[in-house]
Amino acid sequence: MLVLIAMQKLASSSVAAIRNALMNRLKRLRGPEQNSIKYCEKIAEYEDDIEAADLLAEAEENSVEATASLKLMKDEQFALEALLEQANKVTSETKIETILEVLEKEYPEESVLFFTEYKATQRLLLEALMKRYGMESTTIINGDERLDNVSCPDGRVGRLVVQRSEAADLFNSGKRRFLIATEAAGEGIDLQKKCHILFHVDLPWNPMRLHQRVGRLNRYGQTKKVIVRNFRNPDTVESRIWDKLNAKIAEIDRVFSAVMEENEDLFQLVLGLTPSTMFRDLFAYAPQDGDEEKLNQWYNSQTATFGGKDVFRVVQEMVGNAAKFNYQQISRLLPTTDLPDLVPFFKNIFSYNHKRLTFNGRSFEFQTPENWKAFGIKKEYKDQIFSRDPSPEENVLGVGYKLFDKALEQAIHLNCSVCCNSGVDAPLLIWSVHDQLTDHAGEKQCSFYGIQLNAEQKIAEVLPDWKLLLKLNQLKFNNQEDSPVLAIDINALRPKAEEAITQMLKSEDFKPNQPIFVLEGVLLP
Repeated sequence: MLVLIAMQKLASSSVAAIRNALMNRLKRLRGPEQNSIKYCEKIAEYEDDIEAADLLAEAEENSVEATASLKLMKDEQFALEALLEQANKVTSETKIETILEVLEKEYPEESVLFFTEYKATQRLLLEALMKRYGMESTTIINGDERLDNVSCPDGRVGRLVVQRSEAADLFNSGKRRFLIATEAAGEGIDLQKKCHILFHVDLPWNPMRLHQRVGRLNRYGQTKKVIVRNFRNPDTVESRIWDKLNAKIAEIDRVFSAVMEENEDLFQLVLGLTPSTMFRDLFAYAPQDGDEEKLNQWYNSQTATFGGKDVFRVVQEMVGNAAKFNYQQISRLLPTTDLPDLVPFFKNIFSYNHKRLTFNGRSFEFQTPENWKAFGIKKEYKDQIFSRDPSPEENVLGVGYKLFDKALEQAIHLNCSVCCNSGVDAPLLIWSVHDQLTDHAGEKQCSFYGIQLNAEQKIAEVLPDWKLLLKLNQLKFNNQEDSPVLAIDINALRPKAEEAITQMLKSEDFKPNQPIFVLEGVLLP
């Protein structure tokens, strides 16, 4: 079934994509069976990983070819040859023609970002754009950083090789008007500098991936409203399922519009409650006989619950009575931290890695520490800022950006629990509070608190996470190891600290049903 589903997705992307897969399958009808197991296992592994979309698409493409030893039907070879004969009659695809027509009529001068799941569709669109607008009009991003068998306008057939970061720079600088990306560009890359228009050449079966794609343009520094266009065949069951999904989310928006400031928040919430396998099953197993009433009944039964409950009840429980919430009553408790408050951590982690971090008064430049290097991270960076108002030449850094998350990942794994620092005038204890029970999305919640002691080692103040951050930002990193250690009785302090944190929890959104208190670190004068 996974192979058949992969073929269905390829066909919905383009005729070129399914033709390429079927041709390779025919060539390997006697291929080794272990490959079929390998690629089907990969599909199952990547399906629920939002960051592995490109690997999922590659596994789906390869599974059609590699599973040739597993017959899909009797006389399969004859059926495949008949399908290929029909596919070979298609000399131009209406989807590509429509995209070119929309570009010409509605966006004759603008830069456009295209997203597709499969490299065969990427190649098809690349060739069409180069033929219409010239060789230097378009670049690509995919997981292999290359595209084979590209037919150029002058008749040559060759390989296009371009690194992910190079393609992004060409597009952001305006040297390339178009960028065609697979899901390899769906995370950790900024493409908003010269572009505010996105075309979904095909639609992934997990709507969360759509949101991730739009995030490449809807970022800090975007000065225009982002325009998103979807291209799909209205005469397919897949298209009808998309219409129904959109209608259901619109229905939820209407019901809860009184308590939600932005529909986008609710959209992410609903999708976050929904396993990706549910979306796959919607598209893969929908009735194909064209009976609209039958399709409606089937669809309603499949989408009746999200996360094991009626979606309205779940959203209502999570949103609560937000419309009557008075933020003025707790204004003194609201965090006052922002991106600049991440700068001390960034400086300290570079010092820890013995790397030079150059600061020119506004932006940073640096070479990437060796253990941060990974796909999508460059060897060196310039014009990196911790601010929400970047200039066209600058790039924003912060939580959620791949480079910064690598820094966080390294810091989290540092094995250190006690620190002496000349900037500490009294002991500071850092606690984490975990909930034994998972929330609606299946995650275990966690929060951090600081217990500030006075000179008599009694609790002077409980600091929520953002105040703790500001406190730590006042400290300087050093690796002095011969400082005298002040003795404190942790066992005696523990019950008082847990009681103080519990009192603070009563005024916060995080209310664990079964809290677990963990002492994460101690800072001593």
